[in-house]
Amino acid sequence: MNWKRFSILLIVIIAICVAASLVYYVPQTFEYTRFCHRIAKADRVVATEAPNGPSITITGDKVGDIIRAMKPAHQVPRDIGPQLSIIMRFYSGTNNLGDVWIWSGWFFANGHAYHARGGALGTLVSKPVMRAIGYPDDWNVPD
Repeated sequence: MNWKRFSILLIVIIAICVAASLVYYVPQTFEYTRFCHRIAKADRVVATEAPNGPSITITGDKVGDIIRAMKPAHQVPRDIGPQLSIIMRFYSGTNNLGDVWIWSGWFFANGHAYHARGGALGTLVSKPVMRAIGYPDDWNVPD
């Protein structure tokens, strides 16, 4: 009889844990997916070294490359390490579709921290912005 009660209690605890994690993570996943779909309509990205540094405008296929690099990103804890010093603004015409704070593969979108592996964000965004500031061409962006 005690094993039966213990088993039921264990099942209830596991069900509560699963439900709590779904309630927390599923909405964030949908929110990030909606954000990615929204910025997928961008025709240009303006990347600026914060707060008022130089900026670069990225157009064409590179915009799609940036978005493809961001889509498979993994959510990470808020204390993501490197200082986020570049803001990317995604535009379709004159409409701002969304802003992302970025440093190399680390970024904040919709109040959550993410990491995109592979180095594409650093190569496409961080490195050109840092060149505009005056960093040498051989400066390496950490991933």
